[in-house]
Parts: sequence; structure tokens; C-alpha cells
Amino acid sequence: MAKQLAPIQKTTVSDAQLHSELLKLFESGNTDKGKCKEVVRSKWKLQEQRYYKKYAIALQEWQELRKKADAIQIQENATDVLKLAVMSKNERLELLTKIALGELEYEETTDNPQFGLTIFKRKPTPTERMKAIAEMNKMEGDYAAEKLEIKSTVFEVTLKL
Repeated sequence: MAKQLAPIQKTTVSDAQLHSELLKLFESGNTDKGKCKEVVRSKWKLQEQRYYKKYAIALQEWQELRKKADAIQIQENATDVLKLAVMSKNERLELLTKIALGELEYEETTDNPQFGLTIFKRKPTPTERMKAIAEMNKMEGDYAAEKLEIKSTVFEVTLKL
């Protein structure tokens, strides 16, 4: 005769275990009250009233944590966007080079009482081109003082300028 298996005895779940299990379910995308209840009750013995009370507490805590995490992520994303918006040194030099060579065209708007608002394109003026060259020189350090060392064998004097 076949042996009968004894029914599996479920143990009660602690508040900490229940809380942890509910948070895992929420993180996996399952926030449905009924489905979470089925999962939890398949593992442990649990009173309905206790479950619903702990479910509400865990869900509220999880939602607050998600809001904080989302706020932090939004702030980090905004910081990353700002970092990307800043031109690199090479990008600045490239733009200044185009200005210095007169290759870049500007859109300029004038308000003429007779003709109204006029938009036209123009190339950099000689002054703007010289300013671009000066700015590139500053960036590259071309204005930095050069150190010269002069030695004389006749007078045995060394000058450092």
C-alpha cells in the first residue's frame, strides 16, 4: 500500500520577512494586491487582515523610495546634460578657427522703421576675426613668457630672462 504524504505545514511569517518579500514583489513589477497575496500565502501561513495592513505599509514605503530614487535620477540626468552642453577645448578652437578664417556666417537681425524687421547673413568683421585669433592664442598659451638662458664664455655670466 502506498504511503500517504503528510500535508505541508506552513509556518508563519515574521513582519520583516513579509516586508522584504513584498518589496521584492514590488521591484519585480508586481504591485497587484491580490497577486502578491497569492505569492505570499503560497509560502507562509498569514491572516488576511495582517497581510492587508502590512501590504499598505510596504507599498507606501516602496512608492516613497521610488519617488526619491526618481528625483535623484532626474537630478543626475540634468547634471549629465549640462556637462554635455559645455563645449570641449577642441570644439571651441574649431569654432574660433572658423571665425578667424571668415568661414562662419552669422544671422543678424535689424529693426528698420522703414522696412521692419530684417534678417540677413554676414561674415565676421576683421575685428571679430582678430579677436578670435587672440582668444586662440590665449587658449594655446602663446602669450606666455618664454624663458631664455644666455651664457657667455667671455665674461662667465649667465642671464636668465
